[in-house]
Amino acid sequence: MIQVVVAGQIPPPLGGQNIMIQRILEEFRADPRIRCRHWVFRFNPDFQKVRTFAPGKILELGRVWWRLWRLRQEGPIDWLLFPSGGPETVPMIRDLALVPVARLASRRLWIQFHAAGIARRMGQHPGLLADAVKKTYQKANGAIVMTQGNRVDPEAAGIRLVRVIPHKIVDENPQRWQPDHAAGRKWVLHVGHQSVEKGTPQLIEGFSLFAQNFPDWGLLLLGEFLASYPEAECRKDLEKFRIADRVEILGLRKGREKSQVFQRGHLLAFPSRAPYESFGLVLVEAMMWGLPILATDWRSNAEVLAGGINRLISHAGNLSREIAHGLEAMARDPERRRVMGESNRALFEQRYRKGEQEHPYVDIAMEDLGISRPG
Repeated sequence: MIQVVVAGQIPPPLGGQNIMIQRILEEFRADPRIRCRHWVFRFNPDFQKVRTFAPGKILELGRVWWRLWRLRQEGPIDWLLFPSGGPETVPMIRDLALVPVARLASRRLWIQFHAAGIARRMGQHPGLLADAVKKTYQKANGAIVMTQGNRVDPEAAGIRLVRVIPHKIVDENPQRWQPDHAAGRKWVLHVGHQSVEKGTPQLIEGFSLFAQNFPDWGLLLLGEFLASYPEAECRKDLEKFRIADRVEILGLRKGREKSQVFQRGHLLAFPSRAPYESFGLVLVEAMMWGLPILATDWRSNAEVLAGGINRLISHAGNLSREIAHGLEAMARDPERRRVMGESNRALFEQRYRKGEQEHPYVDIAMEDLGISRPG
């Protein structure tokens, strides 16, 4: 039996990389040829501590080393998948401490570059840390990214074998439900972390400009607030821009409750400029629910949305005004929004709906180990 280890943190807290790791574990564990074990990380009890230093992370580093040693004592590791921490200093130091031991403990080591930006960090801030991390990453046998545009990160780190696996999700909308375009309040939906990096302050200001001429529209904020933009500051901005009665702060929702929020939305706004952004899972979720999308032209957004009909806005310059103008153009044309939503639903079915027989991570591991498919 093949011995596979998947490293990283699974929810909680709820975030794109944590969700991805959970799904990869499920994929490997569903294959009877594989014994899959989880190398547990618990560096971030909540997202307020993500990518920042905390004394508890030093203690957790020791525990992570210990967990790998225990896994290795249980049996050999044929294939290990490790999640890159991203371009910030603390995650890079983490990887510098863990990737070498992961390589020693396994026959084959692959790195998943979910958090983007390593190439930019190495180019803009070369130095001892960047050089050390690059040499460390070069020990990997291969890398996985989610878009062609993200290949730049492992390639900048000197990893030659790179595979692309886009986000795919199980269809929660098999009846092809779409937004109701009848009269009544309509909703701009923002899903994910509420933060400066994700463009929440600019979205609020942009929505306030837009709302002056579109009184029948509201804004839904779904997701956890991060330290860069606390909820209290957000509420102050809502009062300042006089839109508190037009905005609903929904917090974190899961499962059916999250789906119900998507069903309330008439379009998704994704104004992210996050330095670690690689592939916004929320874009695929919006496509699944047949929503038109307003997104920045940041990183791989254009690639993820390619083939659909959406509105891309510039991430540079005055983002608030870009958002306002984009919302106005979409709000004025309900028929266009309907066509955009249908186009996105078709794109989801074509490219991002996970099929029962699709097991991309298993396929890569087996190919890398030289094991042919059964039959």
